[in-house]
Amino acid sequence: MKLVPLSSIIKTYFSSKVSAGETAELVNVKIPKPYVGFIYKIANSWYPNTFLKFIIDGELVEILKMRRDITNPLEYEPPIVVKHSIKVIVVNNSSED
Repeated sequence: MKLVPLSSIIKTYFSSKVSAGETAELVNVKIPKPYVGFIYKIANSWYPNTFLKFIIDGELVEILKMRRDITNPLEYEPPIVVKHSIKVIVVNNSSED
């Protein structure tokens, strides 16, 4: 099996502005065949009353409700295995932008 960084086959950095009271899809990527993805770390920005739904292969894996800086990412051991897709939904429950 040949290992390649996930960033060499799909985009791995995403950003978006989500208005107060809105929900938006931030990430929706498919893992190309014959690859399988392994997610070891996740970093994200965070704003009050906002959270991220992290969905792998159609299953809700994690709800991120706190900031994880690039210098202190959330780590997964063992890694999350991705066979088909990665989706991230942003929910902004704030009442003000």
